[in-house]
Amino acid sequence: MASVSCIIIYTLLLVSVCLALAKNTTNSSSSSSSSLESESEREALVRTGWWTAWWGNQISKEKHCSWSGIGCSEEGRVVSIDVRRYTIEDELGKLNFSSFPYLQTLHLSYCKLNGSIPYQIGMLSKLNYLSLHRNDLCGTLPSSLGNLTYLEHLDVSWNHLTGFIPSELGNLTNLAYLYLSENNLTGSIPSDIGTLSNLIELYLDNNRLTGTIPSALGSLINLSKPWTLVLINLVAL
Repeated sequence: MASVSCIIIYTLLLVSVCLALAKNTTNSSSSSSSSLESESEREALVRTGWWTAWWGNQISKEKHCSWSGIGCSEEGRVVSIDVRRYTIEDELGKLNFSSFPYLQTLHLSYCKLNGSIPYQIGMLSKLNYLSLHRNDLCGTLPSSLGNLTYLEHLDVSWNHLTGFIPSELGNLTNLAYLYLSENNLTGSIPSDIGTLSNLIELYLDNNRLTGTIPSALGSLINLSKPWTLVLINLVAL
């Protein structure tokens, strides 16, 4: 009996050791993977050349999470890029959006950005705040913006955007603030905008929009008073 008991105890100890080793291996693998992904984010930021232009080689001595305008999670993943009013004078497309799967805030207002809004911006699946206000962006609004279903704030006003308002914006059911004014957008207002029941502010004025105002917009009961002024501007078209 004593021999059997020893075998059982030995077996249990062996299983415990194996489980502990497996757990340590998993944790080590997860930590290594997270570290590699964080380094990928750093490299994507470096490749823009924006931070180097502002602070030179100093950035090579610091972790990217300590750079001005960069916010990271406890795990070291970039969750916020806020460099509003920093003079970038470069193409927005230099930022590799696919490298930031955890990004929640992208604030690039008053940065003198140029070029178009890349289709790849739709890869920022966790984004809830996007502002590209007051830049020199041109081209069309990519339909991929409709993939950003967590988005609550979208501001691309005061640029040189052309083309239609993509109907895919109707997918952004969490959107509370939508600013598309002061561009050169054409065509009619998509009726899909009427499905955005959480909208509080909607600005479409000073574009080249035509046609009638969709009746679906009448269901946007949470819109604040400025909407009335926007309607007047659109009717004048």
